[in-house]
Parts: sequence; structure tokens; C-alpha cells
Amino acid sequence: MKRLVILFTAVLLVTALVGTTPTAKAQAEKYTIAFVPGVNPDPFYITMASGVNQAAADLGVEVVQQDPAKFDVTVSAPIVEALIARGDIDALVTAPNDKEQSIPVLQKAYDAGIPVITVDTFIGDGDYANGEIKFPLSYIGSDNVQGGYIACSALADKLGSGAKIYIQNVRPGISTTDQREEGCKNAAKDKGLEVVRVDYNENDANKAQEQTAAVLNANPDIKGMFATNTFGALGAGAAIDNANLSGHCRAVRCL
Repeated sequence: MKRLVILFTAVLLVTALVGTTPTAKAQAEKYTIAFVPGVNPDPFYITMASGVNQAAADLGVEVVQQDPAKFDVTVSAPIVEALIARGDIDALVTAPNDKEQSIPVLQKAYDAGIPVITVDTFIGDGDYANGEIKFPLSYIGSDNVQGGYIACSALADKLGSGAKIYIQNVRPGISTTDQREEGCKNAAKDKGLEVVRVDYNENDANKAQEQTAAVLNANPDIKGMFATNTFGALGAGAAIDNANLSGHCRAVRCL
């Protein structure tokens, strides 16, 4: 429900920016908002899309949704460029794939007169009021440092001080998962856990499974794992099951 509210708020902000309200939309021009999630298929972004499209229906806004097949700027940037070239996009709601590499294409959208809102992930440092990157209208997302901290605190509560844990992440440069890793490491430091290793799976559950299996083989005394997103959790969970360690190694994930 929180995710749906976040995306409803995003569409509401764009609607306010272009100068219409639910009561005035019948008399106003119909606006077109482009929505580019981080990647599909992904359960989280499927839920996000449901929120976007429901809010758009409620507000009388048309949504053009284009889904990258991979969480990668080289895939999402051409999608955004094609949307800019249409000439009929009034605003862009998107989850950037990289804090730095996504800046140029989103700058192109802004320069073309398209207001930009980032959701779930951000560009630069996410502080669009005082940071280096100021052109996006808003960033709407969770406190991912706190999310990572809570998740790994739960591991610490179950495992006790001194336990060894492993972190499955996606790749450096993604705001959400960078922050979740940071939060987990903060909790590990505060609560006496030892982070044995961090691996990056490129959003590939099969790669996450292979990495986790190798780490378990090299470090049989690992007692807990933290995955920063769904694909890392799926891969790590499969490796734990295949090693018959489901009763000995606890895993948590942060969405």
C-alpha cells in the first residue's frame, strides 16, 4: 500500500505541475505522462505500475509506459530518448538505473521542456533542492539506509554478536541498493556482525545463486545473508536450499 501511495503522489505532483486537478480535468487538455520503471518483469515495478495507472485513471491523465527489459542505462536511455522524440510527453516519471549514468538522458528530457520526477531511485545525491543535480521536480522513495539497517538488525537479533553474514547486491551506482548495503553495514558495525563479503549480481538471480554457492563453499561458517533486492534474494535462497542449509543460514531481503 505504501508503494501505491508513493506513485499516486508522483502522478499527483505532475498533474499539479501541468496545471490541472481532478475537478478541472474535464475542461482541461488531457495530459500525457511517460512512465519508465527500472525493469520489468519485476514484482516491485509491476506493483509500482499498478499504482501509476490507477492514479492516472483517477485523475484523467494518459500514461505511456515503456518497460526496460534489463536494469541498465544502455537499455533505458534509448527508451527515454524515443519518448522525448514523440513530442507529446508532458512529464516523465522514471526510476533511474544509475545515479550518474542516467543524468545525461534525463537532462535531455528536461531541456526538451519535460518535467522529470524520479521514483524509488534517484540521480546525483537525490537532494534536488540543494545538491548538484537540481533539474528533477522531485524524488519520491523510501529511506533505504534505514531499510537496510532494520533488515540486518533483524539478522543480528537472531544470530547474535560475532555472527558472519554475506551481502548480495546488484551493482554500485544504484541509489536504492547502495543505500541498503550501507544501512546493513551500519547495523553490522553497531551490533557486532562480521560482513564476510559483498557480491554484485547485475540483477541476475542465476548469477546471485552461483556467487552465493561459491561463498558458502569457501565460508561454511556464514550464518546469515542480506539481499538488497528480489533477484539477489531468489538466488541466495536457492543456493542455501541446494546446500541443505535452510535451517542453519538465515536470509533477509530489502524491497
